[in-house]
Amino acid sequence: MTLLNIASQFHRAGSETNDVKQMTNYNTQSIYLKIKIIALFLLIPLLFSCSSTKYVPENKYLLSKVKISCDNKDINKDELRSYLKQKPNRKIIGLFKFHLSVYNIANIGKDTKFKRWLKRVVGEEPVILDDYLINKTKSQFNQYLKNKAYYNAIINDSISYKKKKAVVFYNIKTNKPFVINRVNYNIKDLSLDSLILNDTVNSLLKKNVLFDVDILQNERKRITHKLNDKGFFTFSKEYINYVVDSSSEDNKLNVKVEVKKHVRQVSENFSITESHNKYKINNIYIYTDFDPNKALKEADDYYKSLDTTYYNGCYFIYHDKLAVKPSVILQANIVHKNDYYNLTDVEKTYKYLFSLNIFRIINIYYKEIGADNKNQQLLNCYIQLTPYTLQSYSVEVEGTNTSGNVGLAGNINYKHNNLFKGAEIFDVKLKGALQFQRAVVENQRNQLLFNTIEFGTETKIDIPKFLLPFKSERFYMKYYPKTSLSLSYNYQKRPDYTRSIANFGFGYYWKSSKFSKQIVKPIDINYVNIPYITTEFDSLITGTYLENSYKNFLIPEASYSFIYNNQSLKKHRDFVFFRTKFEASGNSIYGIYDLFSEPKNDEGSYDLLGLRFSQFVRADLDFRYYNVLDKTNTFVYRAYAGLGIPYGNSEVLPFVRQFYSGGAMGIRAWQVRSLGPGNYKVPPLIIGGDTIKTYPNQSADFKLEANFEYRFDLFWILQGAFFVDAGNIWSINKKDKREGALLKYDKFYKDIAIGTGLGLRFDFSFFLLRFDVGVKARDPIEPLNNGWILGHRKIKYDDWMFNIAIGYPF
Repeated sequence: MTLLNIASQFHRAGSETNDVKQMTNYNTQSIYLKIKIIALFLLIPLLFSCSSTKYVPENKYLLSKVKISCDNKDINKDELRSYLKQKPNRKIIGLFKFHLSVYNIANIGKDTKFKRWLKRVVGEEPVILDDYLINKTKSQFNQYLKNKAYYNAIINDSISYKKKKAVVFYNIKTNKPFVINRVNYNIKDLSLDSLILNDTVNSLLKKNVLFDVDILQNERKRITHKLNDKGFFTFSKEYINYVVDSSSEDNKLNVKVEVKKHVRQVSENFSITESHNKYKINNIYIYTDFDPNKALKEADDYYKSLDTTYYNGCYFIYHDKLAVKPSVILQANIVHKNDYYNLTDVEKTYKYLFSLNIFRIINIYYKEIGADNKNQQLLNCYIQLTPYTLQSYSVEVEGTNTSGNVGLAGNINYKHNNLFKGAEIFDVKLKGALQFQRAVVENQRNQLLFNTIEFGTETKIDIPKFLLPFKSERFYMKYYPKTSLSLSYNYQKRPDYTRSIANFGFGYYWKSSKFSKQIVKPIDINYVNIPYITTEFDSLITGTYLENSYKNFLIPEASYSFIYNNQSLKKHRDFVFFRTKFEASGNSIYGIYDLFSEPKNDEGSYDLLGLRFSQFVRADLDFRYYNVLDKTNTFVYRAYAGLGIPYGNSEVLPFVRQFYSGGAMGIRAWQVRSLGPGNYKVPPLIIGGDTIKTYPNQSADFKLEANFEYRFDLFWILQGAFFVDAGNIWSINKKDKREGALLKYDKFYKDIAIGTGLGLRFDFSFFLLRFDVGVKARDPIEPLNNGWILGHRKIKYDDWMFNIAIGYPF
C-alpha cells in the first residue's frame, strides 16, 4: 500500500471525527483536514523525486522558464512579465515546483477523493508550451512598448528544447523612442483659457519628455483636478483630447492639447454646446447615522422618518437623536456654504471624517439645483455617514507556548466608539493567563499544572483633538491629531518572584504625512512592585549587576516615537517600515531635587513618594524592507538596534526596560532570554552542595539584531517561510561582572549568534498562527570551530527550538 493510499484512508477515517480545536476565537476545520496537511508534508520528500514532465502529453513540452532580455534599462521587466500570457508553474524558495509535484504525485495509482482534493486545492497542472500564447505575448509586449513611446521596437522570440522541457526567450530591441517636441493648446472655452495656460509650468508635457501614454493620461487628470478645484463641477477628463503631428523628423512629435466646451443634454435627441459653469455650494445636508439598507428598501418613507437640526450653516439629519456632536463633524468638514465647489476639499473631508474612526461608510455627493437670481449655478452637498456599531465586545481564548512554557490565556475586550458623543474611542481589556513556567531555579517548580498566574486590565481613551496646552484648528486640519490617555495594571505570580506593574500614560499622536506618524508621551509613569522573591532566585542575583533591577521603583518617563510605513494594501509592491523611539526617565525630577538640595536615601539616591525613581535614556530603531517578488513570494529584511544608559539616580536599567534576545519574535533558534549577553554562559547554581539547573533570564543594555525571511504561499491558508536570524545583547556598564557580557567594539562581531530554520503559517484572515523551528548555526559560547555548529558537529537537543506565536515576527 502506498503512502498516498494510507493518507487517503486517514482522510476517510478523519472525516468521521468531531474533534474541533478552538484557538483565538476561531473554530478551525475538523481533524481530518489537519490529517490531510500532515499527510501531505509526509509526502514532501517524495515530491521532488517525481519527474515534472511525467504527465506531459506526447510531442508536447513543459514550459520550464521564460527569459526576457532588453537592451534598454529604462524598461521595467517586472511590468513586462505581467503581460505574459503563459507563465511556468509556480516555484517555492525559487527552486522547487511544489504544486506541480503535488499534482503529479496525486495522479499515481487509483483515483480517490483525497487525490482529487490534492489536485484541486494544492496541485497545479503542468503548463504546456503554446505557440499561440507566445504570439499573443509578443503582441502584448509590443502594445506596452508603444504606450511607453517605443513605436519601432523589435521583439524576437526563440525556444530552447531539452527532453520534454522548453525555455522561451524574448529578446527586445526598443530602438529610439518618440519624444515631445512642442506643446500647443486649443482651448475652445474662453472661461478656462487663463486657468490652464497660467498653470503650464506644472504641466507634465514638456519638450523631450517621452510620448508615454501614462504621462498623457496623468496630464488629463491633472488639468481636470485643477479645474474641479476652481468650481467647475461638471468638467471631466473626457473634455480633453490630444492631436499629434508626426511630420517632424527624428522621432519628435508636436502635441496639441484640445479642451472642448461643455455639452448639455437638453433632450434625448438634442444637446447644447456651451461654456463650462462654475458652481457654488448652496445647502449642506449631513446624515449622521445613515442606514443604506433601509434607504434602499424603504425609499422615501425612510427619509420622511428622519429629524433635522440646523447648526452652523448645515442641516443635520438623524434618527431619534443626534449620536455625535455636530461640532465634531463640522471640525472634520471643510465643505462650506457659499464656497465654490472644490474637489480637494471633498477629498480632505473624506480623510478627516475617516480619521475619527467612528464611521464605517462615508459617501459625499452633489446635486445640481439650477441657478440663483444672479445666474450662479448652485449645488446641494449631501454627506452620508454610516457609523460603526456603537458598543462591542469580544472574548478571546488561546493556547500559548512561549519557548516551551505552555499555558492558556484569555481576554475580554469592550469598545465604545463614541463615549461622550465627541468621537472618543474607549477601550477596556481584561486579561488573564495561566502558564506552566520553568522556574529560574529548577527545584522551585511546584506540582500544579499551571504555576504562573497573570491577570490585568488596560483602559484607554482616544480623543480626536489636542487637549491643553495645544489648540490649533490649522494643525488639526493638516495632521488629524489625537490625545490618548491610558491606565493599566498587571499582576504576575511566578515560581521565582511576584511582580505587579501599574501604568498611567498621557500623550498625543498625529499623522505628519501620508505614510508617517508621530507619538509624543510627556507623561508615562510606571510603578513596579516586587513583593516576593524566592531565596534561591535572590541568591542568584544578590551581589550582581542585576540586583537593583528586581527592587521596587518608579519610572517617570517621557518618550517620542516616529513611525514610517509606505505599505499599500491594494498594490503588491515593495515597501519600507521604519520605527524609532527615544525615552528619557527621571531627569526633571532629579534636576529639581538637586536644585533644592533634597536629602538622598541611605543608598545615595533620591526617592519619590518613598520609592527610588529610575533615571536613564533609551533609544531603539527598527528598519524593515519588504521585497515583494509577486503575489505569493516576498523577501523581508530587518535590522534592529537598541541602547539604554542608566545614570544619576540609577545604576542599572529597570528590568522592564532592558533588552533581551531569543524567542519567537527574535533569534528563533534560542529560547527567549537565553542568549547573551555577549559570550556569557550562565554558571551552575550551587545551594547546599547541590548543583541546581537555572532557567535563563538574560538581559542587558545594548542590542543588535538582523533578520532575513523568505515567505511563500503553499496552498489554502498555509504559508511557508525560510529564515536566518543573527545578533546578540551586550552590557555597556563596567559594573556588570558577568564574564564576556561587556561590549567590546573590536571584538563584538565574535559574539554574533546566528540561527536559521523553517516555518509554517496559517492565515485565518483576522489572525495568523505561526510555527517556526529554529536551529543554531553559530553560538558564541560554543568553544570549538569559532562557534560554528552547522557543518561541524551533530545537532543536539539544545541546538534547536520550536516556537508557536500569533502574527508575523516582523
